[in-house]
Amino acid sequence: MPASGLPNPAADNGIELIDLIYSYYLKTGSLTPYTANTAALASALAFNTIDNHLIVVSATQPGWGFQDLVQSAGKDAMLSVMRWRAYRQLAIMSAAAGDPTSAATYAAEAATIPAALESDLWDASASLLRNASVTNTQHSIPASAYAVSIGCLTGPIADAISQKLIDKRPGGSDAGAGCYQRGGIRHMPIGQHWSATTISADTYQNGAYWPVFTAWVANAIARLDRAEANELMSEVQTEYSHEINGPWEAYNSNNGWIGSRLYLVAATAPLEFYTALTY
Repeated sequence: MPASGLPNPAADNGIELIDLIYSYYLKTGSLTPYTANTAALASALAFNTIDNHLIVVSATQPGWGFQDLVQSAGKDAMLSVMRWRAYRQLAIMSAAAGDPTSAATYAAEAATIPAALESDLWDASASLLRNASVTNTQHSIPASAYAVSIGCLTGPIADAISQKLIDKRPGGSDAGAGCYQRGGIRHMPIGQHWSATTISADTYQNGAYWPVFTAWVANAIARLDRAEANELMSEVQTEYSHEINGPWEAYNSNNGWIGSRLYLVAATAPLEFYTALTY
């Protein structure tokens, strides 16, 4: 399945297929889609190139991965967090299907990914994950927050990310390099832009603000400060109440840039704050 009309298949599609089947299992209790598609799921996992348990995006095939039109290369933070999620989901479903051998194999691989993220993509000086290891190595707010939100990163690193996201809030000690506007979240801290992309600065995925990520950030913040997390959620709710033609895909009040109207993912994704899952 091409991403946004690009000719290359997206590196996250197979992982998203696993998440779709897992979501169906959670909602219905049925393992039929899992047991009927074990071969397809194995193929999905085998699609990506792996180095030190992390997904690698090829520099010769730009546009792959979580962010279309952002031509990252090397080990990819968001895709690797999603790979952890996929292996945890498969461990749960295979155990429920009476296959403890596969469950143990999936769980063992998932357990290797947090340490790999720390060794290859963690920037302790910024308390955030880098987006990728070769090209577009800027810090990734979504990948960092999502890793904490779903339980991929725990302990001191998760605490450091949570505190950094609090510090970047308006009035915080790092607000000058913040990532918030009207409840939306920037892909990277203020002052950073992708080094390889076709997107103009401070628009779309290169500096606009996205409600799609708000719940992930709020969940990460809530580990240390629930009141601050609730305040962030109230900001995105206020944004929605003002947008009679929205919710918008993304926006930037600094230059008036606005994305697509009636962007349903922006309307539904923040609800994950109230139904957060860990694996």
